[in-house]
Amino acid sequence: MDGGISLGCYSRKWWYRSNVYKRVWQGELVTAANQMVTCKFEGINQAFTWFLSAVYASCDPIIRRELWQDFINIKELCSGPWVACGDFNDTRYPNKRSEGHRITTPMTEFSEWINEMEFIDPSLFGVSFTWRKGDNHMSASRIDRFLFSSQWDETFTWIKQNMLPKIGKVKERWASFNITGTGSYVLASKLRMLKGELKEWKLENRNNWNQRKEAILNQLSILEKTQELRLLSEDELLQKLYLSMEFEDVAKNEEIAWRQRSRVHWLKHGDKNTKYFHRMATAHKRFNTIDKLMVERVTVSNRFRCN
Repeated sequence: MDGGISLGCYSRKWWYRSNVYKRVWQGELVTAANQMVTCKFEGINQAFTWFLSAVYASCDPIIRRELWQDFINIKELCSGPWVACGDFNDTRYPNKRSEGHRITTPMTEFSEWINEMEFIDPSLFGVSFTWRKGDNHMSASRIDRFLFSSQWDETFTWIKQNMLPKIGKVKERWASFNITGTGSYVLASKLRMLKGELKEWKLENRNNWNQRKEAILNQLSILEKTQELRLLSEDELLQKLYLSMEFEDVAKNEEIAWRQRSRVHWLKHGDKNTKYFHRMATAHKRFNTIDKLMVERVTVSNRFRCN
């Protein structure tokens, strides 16, 4: 099973403000139907209002027509930046199905609906399909997608739709453990083996942070040197942007992981009069001291003079 798709957007205003302000949204339900839920979001920190429709369409093309009509009915209510995303359970072209050979009526209706809604259907980078079935993935199609309005396209530039990586193979690893014995023994043994592999994965992932950051910085350095010699192409500018975003994400995840790790250490070795506690207390004291004071417009760093 694939990990899903993501939509990357760039706005000069948001890109720089996001490092200072947290994006906090206040949402309200616009409508809820059998195959779609639509919400309106208003920014608390930013003057920006947008709409999001989460879709899980029926496998039946006749029932899917009800979804297309539900969207048309609320088109006037969602005037502004609008994103519709999820599993539409249909494709637009035969080459988006592994077994597709001709354009079908549901494909035509899907494309006509997108045009009537004036949605933009961005290209999917990296892969051709978003859904696969069977051990050998004999059946595959692109039924998951992001669609957005022209107002969203005007607000954000360099919009890119990517396939997310597979997020884990725990089920496969679990099945690969060959343990014989009673049910309780097999369960306990597999859990112990899985725990060991998860620890190894966590260690590898933590050690890869520096390597990933270094690799990103190297690619950015190459682009910077190229930019000194000539103007970058649109694809190169897009690559530079996403490398910067990726570096920020890696650094943020590393910071979160270290913060979580420090909390675990404090829970284990916290206020117990241990060496760890005294070391942390000394560190806090070092940061909480006053090195100097301004006394009658004179900077005083000698504590005896301050007295």
